[in-house]
Amino acid sequence: FFFFQAEDGIRDTSVTGVQTCALPILGFPVSSHQLRHSCGYKLVNDDQNLRSIQLYMGHASISNTTIYAQLNANKFKDFFSD
Repeated sequence: FFFFQAEDGIRDTSVTGVQTCALPILGFPVSSHQLRHSCGYKLVNDDQNLRSIQLYMGHASISNTTIYAQLNANKFKDFFSD
């Protein structure tokens, strides 16, 4: 949903549009917060640099950003434990 980012931030109408489009695909509503987390998780999943993700997401502390990496590591661990 960051494709809709304007120079002065992300427009509410852009986020609402993505939420509206996602509803029939997912079958349940998603919040803007869920979209934000899915973006962070995808960036980690795509092996992006954590510091770059921190800046992109606007996190004051890298510890907030590392949560995405921890989720990714747990998914990886679960995959091999099955």
